[in-house]
Parts: sequence; structure tokens; C-alpha cells
Amino acid sequence: MNRSFPDISLQLNERKIRHTYFKRVKYVQITLNSPSVSTLTDRISFFIRR
Repeated sequence: MNRSFPDISLQLNERKIRHTYFKRVKYVQITLNSPSVSTLTDRISFFIRR
């Protein structure tokens, strides 16, 4: 029984990491696709040009 514990914890940890990773990817995609970000980058590029 003691040998199966590390495997379970490892699986849980992996699942957690994967979950957070996918959340981050989704968040990044959403922020990149949102119009406010594009206007923000336009503003930044505008300021850089000046």
C-alpha cells in the first residue's frame, strides 16, 4: 500500500500542473485576442514612434 502513494501524489501533481498550464494558455489567448490589448499595443507603438 505504501508504494502506491507516491504514484497517486505524482498523478495529482501532474494534473494540477497541466490544469494551471492550460489556464494560463487560455488566459494568454484571451488577452491576445481582446481588442483592448491591440489598442494598447497601438498606443505603445505610437509612443515609441514619437
